[in-house]
Amino acid sequence: MKLILFVLSVSILVCMACEGGDAKDEAISGTPADSVVMRNMHSYIDSLWNRKDTTFLKKLCAGKFNRNLNGIEVAGSQREMQSHLEVYFTAFPDLRLTMEEAVVQQGKAIMLWSTEGSNTGIYGEMGATGKKIKINGMSYLYFDEAGKLYMEKVYFNELDLLQQLGYTLLPPVLE
Repeated sequence: MKLILFVLSVSILVCMACEGGDAKDEAISGTPADSVVMRNMHSYIDSLWNRKDTTFLKKLCAGKFNRNLNGIEVAGSQREMQSHLEVYFTAFPDLRLTMEEAVVQQGKAIMLWSTEGSNTGIYGEMGATGKKIKINGMSYLYFDEAGKLYMEKVYFNELDLLQQLGYTLLPPVLE
């Protein structure tokens, strides 16, 4: 009986220790290539999004790069991605992106993320509202053999973003 209690206690302690990591301790297949991808994902968030260093695109992305937002291509090159990011960086100068969870396998990654910021600049053609936003989303990221990002498919609720900025959705005129 004492042996059973001892084994059970040790098992519980081991399980508790394993759960102690933060949300960024992602499930990885363990290959060296996937470790490179994970490092590049962290750099993508830290250097590009949080430090707003768009020159980092040249280092991180493959020559041919494509970004889709909710099924619509918004950038077909590094230069277009740089312009696309500047829209967000202008609108939300304090924007912070956080990787909540990620899974990497065979050069592909799925990342759940959240972002927060205050709208103190022009967002596209809309003036600053001064309102704070918090958005959750998901990105599918594709990396080549060298660990360079060549495609990102991003999904988030754009209506939620606009409503947090104070905009409303009007019902259609049915006449």
